[in-house]
Amino acid sequence: MTTNYKGSLSDDEQLCIILLIGAGDSGRTIAEILSLPYGKVRGFMEWYGTALTDLLPPPTEGPAILIFDIENTAATGRFWGKKYKTNILKVIEDWYLLCVSYKWLGQDEIGFFSIWDDPQYTPGSSDDTYVARRIWKLLDQADIVIAHNGEAFDTKKCNTRFSVHQYGPPSPYQIIDTLREDRRYFNRTSHALGDVAVALGLSDKMKHSGYDLWEDCMAGDPEALATMEAYNRQDVVVLEELYLENRAWIGAPGKKAHPNLGHWSKREGLVCPTCGHDNLHIRGYHRTTVSEFPVYYCVKKTGGCGSYHRSRTRVPQRAPADKVKLV
Repeated sequence: MTTNYKGSLSDDEQLCIILLIGAGDSGRTIAEILSLPYGKVRGFMEWYGTALTDLLPPPTEGPAILIFDIENTAATGRFWGKKYKTNILKVIEDWYLLCVSYKWLGQDEIGFFSIWDDPQYTPGSSDDTYVARRIWKLLDQADIVIAHNGEAFDTKKCNTRFSVHQYGPPSPYQIIDTLREDRRYFNRTSHALGDVAVALGLSDKMKHSGYDLWEDCMAGDPEALATMEAYNRQDVVVLEELYLENRAWIGAPGKKAHPNLGHWSKREGLVCPTCGHDNLHIRGYHRTTVSEFPVYYCVKKTGGCGSYHRSRTRVPQRAPADKVKLV
């Protein structure tokens, strides 16, 4: 039933254990109910707790680059005065994760999971354990993650729920925040994902009814849930397009570098640090006070990304006697 499980439990036994885990039974209780050795049950539970086999697997070669977008609820609170004031007196219910859409760069399929997929979900429930466990696993598998406002919002929101559930941090990853990078290089009227997509002629974000959609999802309305899934998935489509469109700008000479994909390359010779392509042409030189360095262009027409990178190897210098001495 489950892939990559190497133990001796049958498919039926695995299914029964999974159902009992969902019901909240302990390993010893499950072993007694199913008349199975506790060691086998415990081993399967440890494997199942980290496997989460319903997730799309990361690529087996090259960097695992996760593109993702989360949706969460609003917090509920009490306040005095007019509705535009924000001095909340008491938080009645804190926010929680609703759903996550994601894909691995270089793969076609878009994944999605939500609190409504949890077999234990009931309308109105705020238990986001099902979602938190899965996004933790994805981040733990990723070498690089891409999100719009990912540094200030998506990753911190996820970390908050990891803290609440006492998961601990996932393994380290690098962040490409498409909002931060768009602000770094451009002075647009708006850097919102949908507005930038329109300006660049990319796919549109999906239109929706506004905050009512979130309210209806929290109440478990099936039509709202379907709309939210479509909306969440489309955000990932737009996000990937924006990243690929702006990729050549990220890490332009003199700016903060794009993560170096050359670390994962198995190609001989020079490769583009931004996309891993190997068709690079010299286009000019970067000059410091005393040295010159070739600047390489990643040829977009042959499948590259169009970015520029300065070589670490300087151009051979003239003999000292031919140089102008520095005072």
